[in-house]
Amino acid sequence: VHDPSTAEWVVAAILADVKQARVIAEQQARGEWRDIANQDVEGLHVLIVGHGSIGRACEAMPEPFRCHVTGVARTARGGVRGI
Repeated sequence: VHDPSTAEWVVAAILADVKQARVIAEQQARGEWRDIANQDVEGLHVLIVGHGSIGRACEAMPEPFRCHVTGVARTARGGVRGI
């Protein structure tokens, strides 16, 4: 039930981190307007640890951003690496 919404939250957290949303919001609250060098999301390597239902839902989410996704689980299986 919660797999899609959890996967969406994961992608939102990745974007917020890469784009330094917290730093920008803190600067804005202080009235500071400095340029921050943002990293591009395209080409990032996303590691998904755990490949249950939530991990599988997270796997497809970064694809539109052209990220490289690697899944890791306890046991290797088709398209998923083992620990």
